[in-house]
Amino acid sequence: THPPTHLPPTPLRVGLLQGHRVTVRVSLCGPPWTTGRPLQVTHTDQMAVRPRDGKKVLVVGDVFVDVLAGPLDRLPRWGKDTYSPHAIEALAGGSAQNTASGLGSLGVSTTLFSAVGADAFADVVRKRLVDRGVAFKVAANIPGDLPTGTCIVLVGEGDRGFVSHYGVADEWSLDELSAHYLTQFDHVHVGGYFSCRGMRDSLPAFLARCCTAQCTTSIDTNDDWTSEWDPHFVANILPKVDIYLPNDGEAVAFAQSYTTANGIPFDGTLEAAIDILSGQVRGTVVVTRGKDGIVGKFGKTGEPFEVAAVHLETIVDTVGAGDACNAGFLSQFIQHDAASVSVRAMQAAAEVACLNASYQVLQRGAVEQVGTADELRRFAKAHGVEWSGDWAVAQPCPALALHEDGAAPADAHPSASPSAGWIGGWWVEMGTIAAAAFIMGLYAAKLGAPNRS
Repeated sequence: THPPTHLPPTPLRVGLLQGHRVTVRVSLCGPPWTTGRPLQVTHTDQMAVRPRDGKKVLVVGDVFVDVLAGPLDRLPRWGKDTYSPHAIEALAGGSAQNTASGLGSLGVSTTLFSAVGADAFADVVRKRLVDRGVAFKVAANIPGDLPTGTCIVLVGEGDRGFVSHYGVADEWSLDELSAHYLTQFDHVHVGGYFSCRGMRDSLPAFLARCCTAQCTTSIDTNDDWTSEWDPHFVANILPKVDIYLPNDGEAVAFAQSYTTANGIPFDGTLEAAIDILSGQVRGTVVVTRGKDGIVGKFGKTGEPFEVAAVHLETIVDTVGAGDACNAGFLSQFIQHDAASVSVRAMQAAAEVACLNASYQVLQRGAVEQVGTADELRRFAKAHGVEWSGDWAVAQPCPALALHEDGAAPADAHPSASPSAGWIGGWWVEMGTIAAAAFIMGLYAAKLGAPNRS
């Protein structure tokens, strides 16, 4: 915390500003304490956070900024003003971003691949990811005049409505992510399927590369605003997916579209929809049902499983609850090898998913205050929830990583040591100080001066 007494503080104290990556350049033209040369600090637009050791997850998909109003007593009417009892806020959102942030808060080493525009909303997203310890790899070759995807979210009594402009979200693809790049990850999650046209078109080939890289995969499509529910999704995408994570409405809509296109009888029930979808997905179907919890069907054996939601007297905001479910479920699923995963493991993962979603709906905004593992334990105890599973992930510990493009390294994710500087703190990594001291010692020896290193 304090430089040695025989050196002024200037050469060693470097402020690491939250939300920015810093590059430090040092010129040893003479001992810095005699020449007074300061360290040159350059702020750059991209930042990266060094993920932790353990299982690694890549999340690809939509990034939005949610302009959140509510909860409202009623929806606005044309020509009338509607009072919002809470401040209207711009918050980081998008299913993929929410899921990545949730995984980061639960201690999972996570990288998000998506795109943002060159605007102030992009800074909202970047700050969120840094706060959650998530590395951000930005898609290349994006037109510079497109804005970050933006969604106006109107929250009402037990439901919400959306107005979206997709902006840059429609313009990027997954083609630049090679099978070699994917080998560093254990699991790949796809979020916001209907929000990212370019990603959607490149997804089948991308999932094939995930298979080549031996990554397990999961997908949450979210709502299809066109109400078309592409029947080819069930036939072409689900056979390449290990975990399918729809809500009950999405499951029924896809089953209806698929059966209609193929002349298959369908009675419109959720149970029948799960049977139809589980016959297509490579692995397991996990369906969220809001206050009714989760139901699913284990792919290996066809065994059903069900988990009740935590009973809550009041709900503050349901935005992001499904993404919190995704994060909770995947944080546990990835701890198992594909060969050893069981229906009991799926049940335990669904229990954590319900806990995480129930914790989320007591907060305002999509995963603005995501629970850590310890917070979820306390939340479960406070609500009388008995859960027998073991948390297999560590607490998040974001640390600075200096990469040219703001992405995690292509070959590995080095762990964050406790001595690595906290973003927003005044520490310099101790390894850097040791290296600088060594160089200064050599320099002093060369000059014949006393060795003060």
